[in-house]
Amino acid sequence: MLTALHNIHLSPSNLDARIQALENLPSLVPNTATASTTPASPPTLSLLPCGTLATALPAPTAGAPFFPPAAAISPHLRTQILAGNNINLVKILLGSEVQEKCMVDCGDVSVLLKDNDLRLSNRLTMPEFNVAFGVFREVICDVYPERRAGLDTYLAIISDLAMTYGGTLFYEYHKSFSAKSAMYIQWLNQRLDWSAVALALISRHFAGHRVLSCSLCGTFTHTPSLCQVNPMIHSPMCYNFNENVCTFRTAEMGIQNPFVPVECMLPPKRESKANACQNPRTRRSTE
Repeated sequence: MLTALHNIHLSPSNLDARIQALENLPSLVPNTATASTTPASPPTLSLLPCGTLATALPAPTAGAPFFPPAAAISPHLRTQILAGNNINLVKILLGSEVQEKCMVDCGDVSVLLKDNDLRLSNRLTMPEFNVAFGVFREVICDVYPERRAGLDTYLAIISDLAMTYGGTLFYEYHKSFSAKSAMYIQWLNQRLDWSAVALALISRHFAGHRVLSCSLCGTFTHTPSLCQVNPMIHSPMCYNFNENVCTFRTAEMGIQNPFVPVECMLPPKRESKANACQNPRTRRSTE
């Protein structure tokens, strides 16, 4: 009985010690009064995960794989590409629409009928060339994967020529280079390096042609659509718009001036002596 009373007497003192020990510990439960009024601070950028191309995992495919329509070429054309023959890239774009050459056996004489499709003589634009040459490259690289680097460099050379000179001169260079490559394979059993620029063909097809330049700043590194020069600021201003005569021809410089009316761009009219005497401005200048 005395032991129980002694324990009851010590329990309040032990309870006070436990409460004091809990008050000294850091608070693990946030204060609801302050948490409701204080907004949560956003996470800093250092805490966010930063991925790189080396560590990135492939994302799930959201679309369908692309299959170019021009890739459905005939087995005969595929065999010609792998043999190193001179290939007309228009045939790759036309696909099954092109009729292959046929041999007509007439007994002692055999006649080879050539292609009579006029579309085969068309010059390809740069987008058409990219599609056709992409199929040509994939056919070769499926069998000879070591050729991919050289063909990629050749496509970059053609793209640079198309951007530098414009038009379809790049396609004339390609036809000459393709014919030269086929001749080296058939006659010399040598394979040309497609990643090297043929300087002789550059001189043949591009000599005398003007390099495209920006009409606003005159540089050769970009087109007018990518120029930083504002044509509204750098275009010349005409001060004779009230006289219907402009001595500064903006049309000859290739600059469209929005401040010059159409009639002001016309060549100045020569006044006769009678009209010049009646004009007060001309009379004061002569006096």
